[in-house]
Amino acid sequence: MPNGSVLATVDIIQYMERVGNHPFARKHIWEQVVMTSAWCLRLAAVSGFLVVALGAFGAHGLKAVLQRYETLETWQTAVFYHALHTLVLLALSVHPGVSKGVVISFVFGIVVFSGSLYILAVTNVRWLGAVTPIGGVGLLVGWAWLFIAAGAKMQG
Repeated sequence: MPNGSVLATVDIIQYMERVGNHPFARKHIWEQVVMTSAWCLRLAAVSGFLVVALGAFGAHGLKAVLQRYETLETWQTAVFYHALHTLVLLALSVHPGVSKGVVISFVFGIVVFSGSLYILAVTNVRWLGAVTPIGGVGLLVGWAWLFIAAGAKMQG
């Protein structure tokens, strides 16, 4: 083996170690995995479709059930948070390279928070109220992750 190739390998390893330890070369977990704008837009579109359909269905088709169980306000809360975070997904879709963790946290929060409230409202199964805060934590994680990712982009 020629002596030059060993030195070249050592030089490459030393260079990689130097670059790898440089603050601008390191990637944080919230920067490593990104979602394409198209996927985020598709998720927002599906969520938007569902929120309009569920909102209308609750106002018209389920009105008698929701009034009987006295859960109309619960349904409206589910629709409100579903709609709000659908708009967040839509806003994120215009930013290229948005962190997948942010989007997943918001989608998880919508499904678990609003989903548990939707089911609770139509079934009157009260223990589902204990599941709702788990979805709320998912929404909070999404907001915190967005804050951290935005700060990392400002520094980079």
